[in-house]
Amino acid sequence: MLSLAALVLVFALMGCDSVNQPGQEDENSSSYIPELISPENGAKFTQSTLFKWKGIRGVDTYRFQLGITNDFEEIIRDTLVNGRTFLENELTEASQYHWRVKAVNQNSNRQWSASWVIYPPTDPIIDPIDDFVRVENGKFTVGGEVLRFVGTNAYYLPNYEKINSGIVDNAFDSFEEAGINVIRMWAFYDGYDCGYSQNDPNENVIQTSPGVYSESALQDLDRVIAKGKERNIRFILPFINYWDELGGICQYNTWAGAENPGRNMDFFLNNEQTQQWYRDYIEMLLNRVNTVTGIAYKDEPAIMAWQIINEGRNRQKQPEIIRDWYQEIAQFIKSIDSNHLVSTGEEGFDEGTPSQYSVGEYSNTYVLRAQEGTSYIMNTAIPEIDFGSAHWYPQDFGFGGTWNDNMKRAQEAWLTDHKNIANSFGKPFVLGEWGHHNWTDSSKKTMYNNLYQHAESIALDGSMIWQLTADGTKCWEFAGNICYPGGRNDAELFNNFRNHVQAIRSMEN
Repeated sequence: MLSLAALVLVFALMGCDSVNQPGQEDENSSSYIPELISPENGAKFTQSTLFKWKGIRGVDTYRFQLGITNDFEEIIRDTLVNGRTFLENELTEASQYHWRVKAVNQNSNRQWSASWVIYPPTDPIIDPIDDFVRVENGKFTVGGEVLRFVGTNAYYLPNYEKINSGIVDNAFDSFEEAGINVIRMWAFYDGYDCGYSQNDPNENVIQTSPGVYSESALQDLDRVIAKGKERNIRFILPFINYWDELGGICQYNTWAGAENPGRNMDFFLNNEQTQQWYRDYIEMLLNRVNTVTGIAYKDEPAIMAWQIINEGRNRQKQPEIIRDWYQEIAQFIKSIDSNHLVSTGEEGFDEGTPSQYSVGEYSNTYVLRAQEGTSYIMNTAIPEIDFGSAHWYPQDFGFGGTWNDNMKRAQEAWLTDHKNIANSFGKPFVLGEWGHHNWTDSSKKTMYNNLYQHAESIALDGSMIWQLTADGTKCWEFAGNICYPGGRNDAELFNNFRNHVQAIRSMEN
């Protein structure tokens, strides 16, 4: 019987490569790819973390990489290691990390191992959701602890719970991966005459006619709230839209016989029927018991706040008119529901270029003198309004489509001014929507990164992008959307956004 050494010699003389010496395995063989051991994929890390992997026979040297992004374009450690462990002492809670390993020998390039991700050690700010968000000393709090957040708008979720609930699950997966703990979502869908529903039977209308509510549509809303609560996500919920989409005031005005129903705030505010139908809807929803959780909406801590209307305007009317209406509706909400915060849902426009703004930082002062019949200062001063609300779309607000110094100065002033005004009334401020219209323009990335940096520098209380989507469902609806993981190649945008989420959430009081 021949020895192993003799067999190897025989095969070598025969020109057969079926037996490889240690260190000479086929580089495409799975046996030559290191297997990661710890920390496990998805685990929490500490500042000093020991990385371990299984070694490869005959290999002593490995290349270790640690990156901020899953494509390893942002690498903080790239080093050769003699052995099967590496101790990293400089991990910070402001980020999550991806790591991988590959074998190194005289044949140089080998395949990388799988890539694993590890997360910051901090526990979720809201875990579990068993207490309401409050405002104390000008800040959001939960159980006495300060809450700061970066979230997303996801207005469409109740509709897609009807069409394809898997889309809703995918969205929550993406939100959870980003670290999002607050989303803003429509808690309404009115009628068949305005917006999408007139042309699409798949739309999930809640109020089919004045005071008539679809139980199946409401149950879809129930399920979405229950799903979010399971993920430790809270909701900001508007009751109606200024715009025609999903019915809005256009639908109420149509029901009441208005000749020009769309965006006709004057008719909506002054018509007895529209106001009664609107209040009836609010009362119905506040008192509704969620069919999944068994908790009434007015008693649900997973709801962070109600908003009176999305982007309400009353063009060329005195701002006191909508201010007084906001106060009346806020008082009505709080007469039924004493648990939840209330805000306007407005865009943050003002009238008369008030001196409370950094006027010199705005190359175009339209937003400060908009003649849209609404004043952020007046509205935020209402005692029953719990926090300031504004949106930010620089192209729409008169600052062009290309990132430049004028847009930068206006963006930073817009955030700082609205936060300072809200703080002057002892209230926090939320940037409820923001985005950039360009699809691939580098201006979008630059604008977003500057917004992140400035929001972190002023410790912004809360903000929500329009919007983060998980797949192609709403990816192409608006150019400013971040689509991840499917729908578009937005990994870099997503990673930057996720890092910002973590940075805001981990801030000290």
